[in-house]
Amino acid sequence: MFDIEQPENIFTSDHIPIMCSQNLPTRKAERVHKRDTVAWNTYTPNDIEQYQYSVASNLKCVLSIDICKCDPDFVHEILISAFRHAEKYLPTSKFNHKAKPYWNKEVKEKHTEARRQRRIWIQEQRPHGQDSFSF
Repeated sequence: MFDIEQPENIFTSDHIPIMCSQNLPTRKAERVHKRDTVAWNTYTPNDIEQYQYSVASNLKCVLSIDICKCDPDFVHEILISAFRHAEKYLPTSKFNHKAKPYWNKEVKEKHTEARRQRRIWIQEQRPHGQDSFSF
């Protein structure tokens, strides 16, 4: 796993340089897919029961093995797969990229009024000056 070299006849420093290289096995990471988010405001008690039952049934295999003696990556994969298989029982919603968290009823009313005033201004041929009502 480790290769360590100590070069000979190098006296440029007060310590002897050591070159070290390490070869570790690598795994290709899974591609992460964006998932819909859980719509917690629309779930029913039945959805939660089905989710719990699915997780429990998928984790029954874990009860038969000694987790302390297992590879942590293996245990992680079992847990994640159990939760992912059970996700289908939870209601989901897509993320709205156009949502504006500051937009509320008051802002909507003001926006509607501003649009109405602009339409009036355009209908009056876009007058300028302080004597015009729509300006």
